[in-house]
Amino acid sequence: MKRLTFKIKQGVLFALLLFGFLKTYYAQEIITKDNSKIHYEIKNLNSYSNPDFVIQAAAEFTKFDEIRFTDRRRAVKLKNTNVIIELYSAKELKELYNKEICLLNIDPSKPYNDVELDFTSSKHPIFEIIQINN
Repeated sequence: MKRLTFKIKQGVLFALLLFGFLKTYYAQEIITKDNSKIHYEIKNLNSYSNPDFVIQAAAEFTKFDEIRFTDRRRAVKLKNTNVIIELYSAKELKELYNKEICLLNIDPSKPYNDVELDFTSSKHPIFEIIQINN
């Protein structure tokens, strides 16, 4: 019986380690100045009073895969501005960079929530996802 309990614990540990590896593997790449793998375009940036704030927030945002469409680009508005962040589709990223399609990506043929991005505060360039009531 002790041997069976040990095997079960060993199996659970292996599953947790595998999950952690897969989560890291499929995590959104953080774009830095040294990384040329661009996965979005920022439009109407000049209409915002502090463009560098938007650029930094987008570069450090790690949840784009949660709102990215699988087969077409998605335009996500920055709340209360004219700025649009157009996310490349998961298929485009596969073609451009051989990036695996993330399980979090959205199939636009199925129901999904409309979203926009907002800053968590006016002092820090950090985005949060806001769901829009339809």
